[in-house]
Amino acid sequence: MDELSDPGQQLLLEAETGLLSSAPDSTANGWHDPEVELPYSRKTWRDIEFLLTRRWFHNISVVQDYPAQTFVEYGERTMPLHLLINAIYCLHSKKRDPFYLQEQLEQAVGAVVRLPVLSYPRLLHRASTFKRCTDPRDKIYGTLNVAPQKLATSISLDYDDSNTEGNVYASAMLAHAKITQRFELFHNCFFAEDIMSDDPSWVPNF
Repeated sequence: MDELSDPGQQLLLEAETGLLSSAPDSTANGWHDPEVELPYSRKTWRDIEFLLTRRWFHNISVVQDYPAQTFVEYGERTMPLHLLINAIYCLHSKKRDPFYLQEQLEQAVGAVVRLPVLSYPRLLHRASTFKRCTDPRDKIYGTLNVAPQKLATSISLDYDDSNTEGNVYASAMLAHAKITQRFELFHNCFFAEDIMSDDPSWVPNF
C-alpha cells in the first residue's frame, strides 16, 4: 500500500478521459508520462501483484459510485480510495510495466476507474464480461447501484429459485428499453453464444 500511496499523491486523474497529470505539489518529475519508468524494485512489483490479485478487484460488487472520502483497508494499512485509483491508473498507463501485471491492472482499472463513469449499457457489458459473482443474477443486481435511478427502481431484487437468471436478464432488457426508448442492450444478442439457451433470442447471457 505504501508503494501505491506515493504515485497516488503525485498525480491527478481525470476519470472520464483517463488523462493523468502531475499534482500541483508533485515532487516526482514525469510520473504521469507513460514512457517514464517508476523506481520500483522487483520485490515491490511482486508486492503490487499480490495486492491486485485480491478477490475485491474481481468481484461485481466492487462496481460502485464510492463517496469521496472512501478509504481502502488492507491488513493494518489504509489509504484514500482516490489515491489508490490514481496509482493503479498510473501503473496501467506505463509501457514498460512487468508483463505479468497487465491482466491484474486491467481488472483493477475496470473495477474502480472506468466502470462507474461509463454509460449503463457499456458498464453492464464490461462488468458482465470481466467481473465475477457466485450468483449469475448479480450481473444485473450488482450494477444497479450505478444504474440510472429510474432503471434501478424498476428492477426488484428477487433471489427466489423460481426467478431464473434468464428472467432477470429479460426484465432488465425490457425495463431499459421502456425507460430509454432505445434498444442499446440488444447489441449483446448478435451471436448464438451470447444468448441464453432456454430463453428468447433477445435475452443475452450476461
